[in-house]
Amino acid sequence: MGRVELSVCLLVSLLLFTPNAPGGAWAQKPTGPGAATGQAAPAGKPESAEAAKAASRPSAAPANDPTQRTPAFGGSGGRDFELQCGQGYVLTGLQGRQGMVIDRIGVLCRPVRPDGSLGSETTVGGEVGGRGGNAATVSCGSGRVVSALFILYGTYVDSVQIGCRTWHAGTRSMSGAIAYGQKLGGSGSPTPQRISCGSDRQPGAGILGRAGNVVDSIGLVCNEP
Repeated sequence: MGRVELSVCLLVSLLLFTPNAPGGAWAQKPTGPGAATGQAAPAGKPESAEAAKAASRPSAAPANDPTQRTPAFGGSGGRDFELQCGQGYVLTGLQGRQGMVIDRIGVLCRPVRPDGSLGSETTVGGEVGGRGGNAATVSCGSGRVVSALFILYGTYVDSVQIGCRTWHAGTRSMSGAIAYGQKLGGSGSPTPQRISCGSDRQPGAGILGRAGNVVDSIGLVCNEP
């Protein structure tokens, strides 16, 4: 073999086996997403518009906040009581007996269905107080729940006016201004007191207070249904 032929062979060998040379056998193999095409790897799959919209929807799941109990306003006679609608129900009205004062009281409630809508109003539990006066019932009406009470009191509870707000099934919460409507009891005492639930997700769930022959004092219990 001549010197020229030997030089050519050596040159070809150097070109073929030099690392990272174009077309060389020692060139590094592409790795990672997109490397085979020479494109940069994607930064991550973008969230779809539907997924983003779903994530922003309010959850109807209970927040499991602690039960709220307002102070009871009125006199100190009688015995302690607490009447609750129970789990899965909301307070929507009151019933009992009335004259110059509230003689007797109980709760009216509606069940909350799985879709968040309200069922038919029903009596839950018993009543407290005496047997005087005349039977009476006050209610928020369809699609509304108790969120506040307006109380007139002295030594006894003269009257209670229920304050209602609109119930939203999808979010299991209340909204809108409190609308005071029907009243249970008489119209004697000049001492007024408004009490209300502090969270839109916790409507009225019952009442508390003291009662003997009449209703001596009353407060409000609020909780998630």
